[in-house]
Amino acid sequence: MAVAVSILAALALYLLSGRYPKPGFLSPFSLREDATARILLFSIRLPRALAALLVGAVLGGSGAVFQTLFGNPLVDAGFLGVSQGAAFGAAIALLAGMQQSYGILRSLLSFHPCLRR
Repeated sequence: MAVAVSILAALALYLLSGRYPKPGFLSPFSLREDATARILLFSIRLPRALAALLVGAVLGGSGAVFQTLFGNPLVDAGFLGVSQGAAFGAAIALLAGMQQSYGILRSLLSFHPCLRR
């Protein structure tokens, strides 16, 4: 999911309006030469993309909190994707070689509080 969000954010930064999406727009060398492209990217496109990402994350989190707070019987941790997210984080921690060390980081990656019911 994070990879898909990153790809879509880069695509949105590249394809937004104006005469600037051009080939090489995301190249760091073209940003040094073109002040307009640099201003457009860092002043308009990047803040909008980050704001959209933050708003989406906050809305998803608040929805999960409300479902849990009100005890909706139709929604459980498996349906909301909490269990799958915790399993994914634990798998990444194991693949990164955190079997024995980095216990706190491994717990954070596996969303430990989400596993308790």
